[in-house]
Amino acid sequence: MDYLILTSILKKQVYIGQSRISVAALIPVALTVAAATGLNMVYAKRYKNLLAYFENFHPGIYERIRRKPDVGPFYSTGYNYVKPLAELTKQPEIQNDLKAKKMLANFLKFDQRTTWIGIAIGISGLLMFSVISIMASY
Repeated sequence: MDYLILTSILKKQVYIGQSRISVAALIPVALTVAAATGLNMVYAKRYKNLLAYFENFHPGIYERIRRKPDVGPFYSTGYNYVKPLAELTKQPEIQNDLKAKKMLANFLKFDQRTTWIGIAIGISGLLMFSVISIMASY
């Protein structure tokens, strides 16, 4: 009985604008968007904590690595956050500050992992979309 209820819910169609989309197709899309949003929130929090530490304890380094507006209050979209941070690992100031060195190393490792995590989120979203769409078609 529960299977019939589930399939009837998944087969329902909703209108988004002029498009008709099954509820089953919206589930993996929503889960993928939620996972990507969560990952971006964690990334932004770690980046903010790292910059706050540099702002408090190494203001000279902070001024070099912070994102500066290009024109007035406007920022370009092609800014590479990681490049200035990766170059910091060679600075003697960072080598002497163990907390900064550890925070920087952890952030750079996390940044590398987010690429693979993002790919995994995308692939799992596509797989969920395929499986649920097949289930809804029966």
